[in-house]
Amino acid sequence: MKKVLATILALTMALGMTTVAMAASKTQNIVVDGDRAYTYDADDKELTSVTNPSTPGKTYYYLVKNKDDKYNNGKDNITSVNALSNFKLRRSISEGSKAVEGVSFSMKEVKKIDGKLLADTNVFGENVSSNKFTFIAVSINENFTSNDIDVEMDVNIYGSSKYFVNDDEDYSFAFDYTFSYDETSAKSYISVSENKPLINFDDIDDSDPIEISFNDADVDIRFVVNAKGQKELFLRYNDDEVEAVVDKYPNATLDFHTFEGNNKTFKRTGKLYIPADEIEGKDGKMVAPYLYEIVDGKITTVDAKYDSYNQEFVISTNKLGNYVVSDTKLKTASNDDDDDDDDNTTNGGGTSGTGNPDTGANDVVGVAVALAVVSVAAIGAASFKKRTK
Repeated sequence: MKKVLATILALTMALGMTTVAMAASKTQNIVVDGDRAYTYDADDKELTSVTNPSTPGKTYYYLVKNKDDKYNNGKDNITSVNALSNFKLRRSISEGSKAVEGVSFSMKEVKKIDGKLLADTNVFGENVSSNKFTFIAVSINENFTSNDIDVEMDVNIYGSSKYFVNDDEDYSFAFDYTFSYDETSAKSYISVSENKPLINFDDIDDSDPIEISFNDADVDIRFVVNAKGQKELFLRYNDDEVEAVVDKYPNATLDFHTFEGNNKTFKRTGKLYIPADEIEGKDGKMVAPYLYEIVDGKITTVDAKYDSYNQEFVISTNKLGNYVVSDTKLKTASNDDDDDDDDNTTNGGGTSGTGNPDTGANDVVGVAVALAVVSVAAIGAASFKKRTK
């Protein structure tokens, strides 16, 4: 009996220790040094200070330090990206969004800083437990579209009411630099503008995917597709409200992304990226918003994935349609259903909807077809811009 009690006691103590360890596996308070950037050499495990982070193809690192007595025994270094799961990391780009490949938390093993051994420098302080450190990594595209690209971006880090960044619930630092690209390394791209929506793909002679961006969009909407042998298409973008949908769902916040005209089907399937901010769910957690497509004047579901890190929907498609992002799940009904409950339902995140309420949005397509005819006659085709590596 004593052995049984001893075993139970030992298990209880072990579970208690595990609980303590789990509780200390995440930090609640951090400090971000947004004023000092580094590059990282993986072979030598060396950080090098950079005063002007403006080289294409590089990743720049900003140190994130611990300010929590419970995590890592109060040591300054954060040894795991998982320890930062209490925090959200977002980018807000006002210019040069295509040049920014990604912003993320990253753990690196460091042995040297600016040519000196870590043990011989106190750049990161002396209160560290190992040579593992966590950073905010800003990655820049190696290939882009022109010689000089100005990037103006704020990197935002925020927690909730009990998680603090630099003694506040949120913190941001500016990443504003000019990147110079060689013409020989710029990648294939097409920029679509309102006054040149007719796109000619005749100059494409390889099967590498091209990126099609839309200059009139306020967000970074883009379509990446293999366009070799593609016929000419009319791809004008519009973010104007569709009044019938707005009237039907007056309590929802809606963002429209419509590709006008009936001539917008590609030979091959590509990926369409539609940025959309997360929304607050029932339990207070941030979740995906809702995405729908307007087809023949009716709200329909969309087969899309939501990338919570980049906060954007990714749709595999060969046809650019008419989309609406909602902060509220739209309770759809049949054409004959006129329930007052169709306005909105509960927040929760996702891409689904049921039924097909008539929105009258097919008028958009009719107007766009007429515009396409005018554009073909008066505007001509937009030029395809391409550089080869």
